[in-house]
Amino acid sequence: LAHGPGPGEGPAAALRAWAVAHGSDAKAAAAARAAGKKTRAAADAYAAEQAGLRAYVVRKSLEPAYTQLALNGESGPLADDRVRRAVARALDRQELVDTVLEPLGLPARPLGSHLALAGQPAYKDSSDALGGQDTEVAQALLADAGWTPEGAVKKSDGTKAGSEAGKKDAEKEAGKAEKKEAEKKEAEKKGTGPAAGKAGSTDGKTGDGADRREPAPDDGLYIVGDDDKPGDGDPADGPTHVLAPAPAAAFHSSALLRQAGYLSESGTSEDIPSRVTAQDKRSGGAAGAYAPAGTAAPAPAADGRRGPLGKDGKPLTLRFVLPSGPGSEPLRSVGDKISAMLESVGIRTEITKVSDESYFQDHIASGDYDLALYSWPATAYPATDDRPIYAKPVPATDGSLLVEQNYTRVGTDHIDQLFDQAVSELDEDAARDLMKQADARIWAAAGSIPLYQRPQLVAANRKLANVGAFGFGTPHYQDIGFKKPQAAGAPANKKK
Repeated sequence: LAHGPGPGEGPAAALRAWAVAHGSDAKAAAAARAAGKKTRAAADAYAAEQAGLRAYVVRKSLEPAYTQLALNGESGPLADDRVRRAVARALDRQELVDTVLEPLGLPARPLGSHLALAGQPAYKDSSDALGGQDTEVAQALLADAGWTPEGAVKKSDGTKAGSEAGKKDAEKEAGKAEKKEAEKKEAEKKGTGPAAGKAGSTDGKTGDGADRREPAPDDGLYIVGDDDKPGDGDPADGPTHVLAPAPAAAFHSSALLRQAGYLSESGTSEDIPSRVTAQDKRSGGAAGAYAPAGTAAPAPAADGRRGPLGKDGKPLTLRFVLPSGPGSEPLRSVGDKISAMLESVGIRTEITKVSDESYFQDHIASGDYDLALYSWPATAYPATDDRPIYAKPVPATDGSLLVEQNYTRVGTDHIDQLFDQAVSELDEDAARDLMKQADARIWAAAGSIPLYQRPQLVAANRKLANVGAFGFGTPHYQDIGFKKPQAAGAPANKKK
C-alpha cells in the first residue's frame, strides 16, 4: 500500500524489523513480531475498506452558495471604512480560492458579486468598485485612518497637567535640582568644581573645564538594535544582547544562540544558524553590540513587511473567529492565510476557535467578532431575498441595532434605495441593472468580501446514473436509477 497503516516504512526499516524479529534477543523478537502482526492486521482491514470504497465515486460541482469574509463594522477599528477597505486590499483572493478549489480540480476563480453567482444571468464582477490586492494602497489607507507604527508606542507619561501625581513629580524634580545646586556650590568652595577650573586657568582658553573632562564611556556610541528602527523585530523575539566590542559581538551572540538552542525543549538547534546568519548580516552588527561613533543605523527591512500599527498607544488587533469542528478545515486554512496577509500590512489578528454549535448564534449573529468566515446561499430573486442581508441597520428604541440578517452591521441608504427600486421594477433587465449597481455599492462599503463559490462533493455508487452534485441544475428524479448491466462482449451502442 502507498498509504494507510505502515506506508512510511522504508526498505532499511523493514529489514531492521525483520532482523530484530528473528534475532537472538527473545524479548525484543517477541515484541517485534507482535508489532508486525498488529500492523499487518491494520493494513488488511484498511485494504478491505478501500476495496469497498472502489464501488463509489465522488461527483463534484460548485454549490449554489458562496463563502465570504465578514468585517464587523459596528464598533472598533472596523467601524472606519478606510480600515475595512485596507483589510480588503491586503487580501490576495486568488490565493485563497486556490487553497480550497484547486486541490479538488474545480474552477478556481474569485467570486465577483454578492448578489449572483457565476452562471446566473444577473452575474457581473463588480469587485473593481473596491479594487484588487495592493499592499501599498492598504498601507496608505491605514495611515490615513491614523494607524501608524509610531502610534503603537505607548506614551511614557500619561499624567494630566495639574493632577496630584504631576504636582508631586514636579516637587520631587525641584528637590533634586536644589540638591545638585548645593553640591555644585560646595565643590566650588573647595576648588574642585568646573568653575574653579575655569578661574584658575591662565592660558586664556575658554571652556577648559568642559573640554578637558574625561569622556564618558558611551560618548559617540550607540547600542545596535536599540535605535527603534523599523525592521529590527520584536525585542522579545530577538537574539540575546551581548554587551561587547563590535568586532567580537557577533561571535559571542552566535555562541549564546547555539547554546540556547541546545537547552531548548526540543533539544536541537537546527534553526539557530539561519537566525544567526540573518542577524550577523544586518547593518550595524549583532544586536546589543557597541558600534563606533558615526556608524550608520540599520536600514529598514526590504521585504515590505511592516511592524505593528497602532493609534494613541493602542495596537491594531482584530479578533478573528473561526469554527473548530472537523468539517471546517478549509475555513481554518483560509483563515490562517488571511491572517498572514493582514500581518504583512501591520494588522495583527487574534484567531479564536469556537465550537461549531456556538459559532453562528453566539458569535456571528450576536456581533461578537471582528473578522469571520461564513456562507450565504444563492437565489434567483436577490432584490427580495438578499435585501435583509445588506440592509442598513437601524437603531431600536432600547439603543440596540436592528440588523435583520446584516451581521456585518455595514450598510448605506443608497444601497437600500437601489433594492427598493429593483423590487418595484417590472422590467427584468432594468431590475438586474439596479442589482448590479447595488452590488457595486456593497463592494465599496467593504463590509463583506466574497471569496469563492463553495465546492459541492457527493459520494455516489458508480452504478447509479444521473445523481450526485447538481450545482445549479435541477434533479430529474425520474431519470435517476441503476445502470442496466451490459452483456459481456455486446457492443456499447448497438444500432437497431
